[in-house]
Amino acid sequence: MRVALLNQFYPPDVAPTGQALQDLARAATARGHEVHVFHSRASSARTGMAGKALDYASYAARLALAARRLPRPDVIVVLTTPPYLGLLASFVPRWRGVARVEWVMDVYPDVLAAH
Repeated sequence: MRVALLNQFYPPDVAPTGQALQDLARAATARGHEVHVFHSRASSARTGMAGKALDYASYAARLALAARRLPRPDVIVVLTTPPYLGLLASFVPRWRGVARVEWVMDVYPDVLAAH
């Protein structure tokens, strides 16, 4: 199976979502799947609204260009950085109709239960 993994962060960036995505990429590759990771070159160090907006925009542009060059995936796993990444991925014409998994890590049901 051909798998596309989308997240702004990936090692060597230290963002936890990137670390988790790397674990998934390694596990999928070990099981014989063809894995392509689409991540940003920028690190998570930018601050301020303008810097983050620039990072998000440049990542989206690079993602659109990369999507045209690589083979169509069988499944897309989309994380939540940058915001609305899943929505952006649905606008890539070659990815329409491809199965998509939204991996949302920012939900903490145990916190709700604790309060």
